[in-house]
Formats: sequence, structure tokens, C-alpha cells
Amino acid sequence: MVGTRYIDFVDENRNEVLGKRNGKRRVAIRFYYPGVETGKAVLCDGLTSRKKKWYGRKSDLSLYEKRIRIYKDLEVVDGSFSLILFSHGYGGYVEQNNDLCQYLANHGYI
Repeated sequence: MVGTRYIDFVDENRNEVLGKRNGKRRVAIRFYYPGVETGKAVLCDGLTSRKKKWYGRKSDLSLYEKRIRIYKDLEVVDGSFSLILFSHGYGGYVEQNNDLCQYLANHGYI
């Protein structure tokens, strides 16, 4: 199973200068990792509601939703793992690489 955890970091010492956001610099991070089934697994939406609405106008999302099996806040499997830092790039969005991140986590990477 693949677990995911979302963390929103705020750097109180830097002002945001990119995009339309005002305020302090925010960095959103989503972790994908090999997880343990505890009987309380909650399936994570593969796409935010805004992305579902946008993509839903253009295609059928049922295959995508069947393929993406990522669960919120699972316990991490015991062991050592290699860490991959992946950035989707400016203008991208976190969920655009769910397939790749799920695949890597299924093969022992965080």
C-alpha cells in the first residue's frame, strides 16, 4: 500500500514574490511512502475537486480513479528507504505525478 501525507510549510522570514499569492512564502509538500494497512485506511482523492471538475469536462476519470490507490496518513513500513525529491515545477500541480509517485513508493522509495 502507498501512504501519503501533506504538509504545508510557511517561511515567516520570506515574503511571497511569485504568482498571485500575498503573504509569507509557502511550500506545500506531499510525501508518498510504503505504508502499512491498519484497517483504518482512507483512500486519498487522486485529484482535488477543482482538478476533477476541469478534467471531467475533457475525459472520463473512472480509469484514473481505479488506478490511483493512495491512502491518507498510513503508518510507514519499518525499514530504510531511499528518498527521492521531486518537484513538479512552477505552474504544475501536486497531483499531476500521482502515478509516478505511487509507483516509486510501491518499489521502496519515499
